[in-house]
Amino acid sequence: MSDDNYATWYAQKLWNLLPAVYRTLDAPDPATAGPLQEFMARMGAQAAVIRRSIDRLWENQSIETCDDWVIPYIGQLLATRIVSCLPARAQRLDVAKTIYYRRRAGTLGLIEELVTDIAGHDARAAEFFRRLGRTRHNFDPPVGLIPNLSIYKTSNALLKETPPRPVIEGLRGPYSHTPAGGFADLRNPYAAGNAGTAFDEFAYTADFRAGTQTGGWYSISRLGVFIWWLYAYPVTAGTPVQRTGCPNNFTFDPTGRNIQLFALSQRAQEDFADNWIAPNEWQLSVPIRNSLWNLLPTALYQDAFRICVGDGANPPVQPHTDFIIDPETGEFWFTSAPPAANVAVNYAFGFSSTVGAGFDPSFLPALTLPAPSQNISGGDVIDTAVGALDGDTTLLLTDSTTFAGPLADPGTNATPPKNLAFCANPGCRPVLRWTTPEKSWTLTGQNGALTLNGLWLAGADLVLAGTWDSVTIQLCTIDPGTADPANPGQPLAAADGMLLAPSRIFIDGQIATLTVQNSITGPIIARAGAFASLIVNRSIIQAAGISPPSVSPGHGVSPPPVYPPHAAILAQAGAVALSQTTILGQLRVHRLSASECILDDIATVDDSQDGCVRFSTIAYGSNLHAPFRCAVTAPVSDIFESRAFGSPLYARLSAGADFAILPNTAKPPPSVLYGASNGAQPGAFCAEQQALIQRGLAAKLQEYAPASLTPVWVDADARMPGAKGTP
Repeated sequence: MSDDNYATWYAQKLWNLLPAVYRTLDAPDPATAGPLQEFMARMGAQAAVIRRSIDRLWENQSIETCDDWVIPYIGQLLATRIVSCLPARAQRLDVAKTIYYRRRAGTLGLIEELVTDIAGHDARAAEFFRRLGRTRHNFDPPVGLIPNLSIYKTSNALLKETPPRPVIEGLRGPYSHTPAGGFADLRNPYAAGNAGTAFDEFAYTADFRAGTQTGGWYSISRLGVFIWWLYAYPVTAGTPVQRTGCPNNFTFDPTGRNIQLFALSQRAQEDFADNWIAPNEWQLSVPIRNSLWNLLPTALYQDAFRICVGDGANPPVQPHTDFIIDPETGEFWFTSAPPAANVAVNYAFGFSSTVGAGFDPSFLPALTLPAPSQNISGGDVIDTAVGALDGDTTLLLTDSTTFAGPLADPGTNATPPKNLAFCANPGCRPVLRWTTPEKSWTLTGQNGALTLNGLWLAGADLVLAGTWDSVTIQLCTIDPGTADPANPGQPLAAADGMLLAPSRIFIDGQIATLTVQNSITGPIIARAGAFASLIVNRSIIQAAGISPPSVSPGHGVSPPPVYPPHAAILAQAGAVALSQTTILGQLRVHRLSASECILDDIATVDDSQDGCVRFSTIAYGSNLHAPFRCAVTAPVSDIFESRAFGSPLYARLSAGADFAILPNTAKPPPSVLYGASNGAQPGAFCAEQQALIQRGLAAKLQEYAPASLTPVWVDADARMPGAKGTP
């Protein structure tokens, strides 16, 4: 039922139809509802349901406009096998294209299109039996020490015509013998780097193992289905970071990290009526390798990433020949002296879901923002705008440039605002970056509402002082920092030398309700204040994990206490409610309730007789009230692909996460990977329903796959560099 107050309106309409004499006798005071009005309200609510159904009859005749509950009924008319575990979007597409699917059943193009439609992710189907080569035996003439006969074939004319160029840091990946016993040609860097992937071009011996996730590949009865579960999200007109000591060197990432650039998916832009199948690598949302970039720069440049030099809203795009670009590290070099004008970059980063800054908030409930609204663009100084606030205002950042981190506290202005909002324009990714270490940004409340939406804060702590009725952090990234793998306990240095230390949220005042929605944050610590309620949904909260050399004095605390670096949420009072959230660190709170969450480290609760923890993954040693259907692992167990913020695989569960479950002899323990209430993975990416989609696809391919062919599922992202469990 839509929350549009239609039932209330309809009940009031029925009440107004009664004669005024009865309404007056029922409730002389208009502000108080009498028994007759209460009866009419209940009857009006049910009448509204009936009227809404009548009004929707015409729309419910079509699969494109019908309500979700109508989808199985329309599918039954077509004898469609509805898979109940699939989300409504996939079920709707399944019914809408049933006749289309049946006409193309058994073809390779249908397999790719079916997976893309239902999964909502890019896919590529490969006929493994076409990659079988004859295995040499002892009766053949000696041809060297090559174990298999290499059959070098390529169907891409562009690869034949374009000679490979030398790579920047050398080839990566398998270069000689492939995992399944094939042989790669070292003379072709791009082809050699594709060995064992969806774009493999070499022959293999037959593999007679049973077809599982990544096993039993090459056989006559095998059909490989590669799925890219990561999304590629575009960033427009971002501000690169110049490397200290190397004026020609820049990073695409606005915080100076090394990140891998991704290609943008072009499948949605293509017309399937033209039988567009077997897409090329640069047309999918894949991480761009140096060998691919050096081979096909014109197919990637300006579509996947571009570099602009000049002033204004639309500076001219520079030719890629003016740069040396390393897409695997997200760096570029000017071949000549860097220009004096501004440099802006477009690029795409890979991630698992719409969590953090840089996304359009239209899929979330609309926020109530204060008026008037003041626009701020890249050429403005946000600190000046904050210091000049004299009333309720919404500061709207209209682009994705990097702003100097503000230090002004609007609560100390002559006329401090009661209600305040800092928001990004939908789809933009503005960065507030403090380049001087040990800074903090204090926002003092005046019994009003504070909203942060779409921002990326890096290099300073966020201090919430004063009194706030509500604080909402939505689609934000409060940078959790990145540890230096070569120097444990210390932050990594960015390209410009700034330490990537965690930005913490300190609560020095009194907050009635603190809400964190679809965000990535550093630790949340109630320092000199407290919150009555903390609500976190579909977010990632990471402990500092880094012991800073010193801590700046905070609001109302001098000197500040030293907080444990492994605490993600620290509060001595208030109730904490978590849902579909990943906590990378310890919890030390008063009361806790959690559903479909991953509590990576020990959770300590003062009131262990209150709250409910269900369908989650918890650490051994936590004192929680009667956990229900929860998997138990060792604290800080090895269940994630990566814990480093900035990695595309950040906070994503690894394929072997269930091996970390501690033994439970009483009954089979719940799963980490499929531990949510609906069988999906818990944590911040629960809404992606990857496990449910995989099961649904398996059922649909049994209906439409070619006869006698067995699909082999391959998570293409699990084969990218740095992923665990890569065959």
